[in-house]
Amino acid sequence: YLYGLSDVAITINMALGMLAGGGIFLLITLVGGVIYGKEAMGFGDVKLMGALGLYFGLSNIIAITLVSFLIVLSVILLITKIKKMDEYIPFGPFIVLGTFISIFVPFETIKYALLMFFTLGLYAK
Repeated sequence: YLYGLSDVAITINMALGMLAGGGIFLLITLVGGVIYGKEAMGFGDVKLMGALGLYFGLSNIIAITLVSFLIVLSVILLITKIKKMDEYIPFGPFIVLGTFISIFVPFETIKYALLMFFTLGLYAK
């Protein structure tokens, strides 16, 4: 934190990470609430992503967000009928798992995997 205060570029990156992390999840919460008429995502997730964005910065928080959404465990829970479609699935554990993946896997590897996934394998290095 103190190192970030001494370098303006790091401070801006941390602030943008906080705004992006919290902002993406706040947008999902508000739009989901309007569309479905009930709480789509809790504000704890919004606050967690804002805090993680402040710590990890802009590019890493976007990677954490995408990895969290792509974790297949929720799909497995729905397929195996452990959870039903109308039940809430806590998203905090997926955020934490995505964060741990981001900590222990190099950013370039995550970026390459996400590009391969979202381009359906058409991404060429």
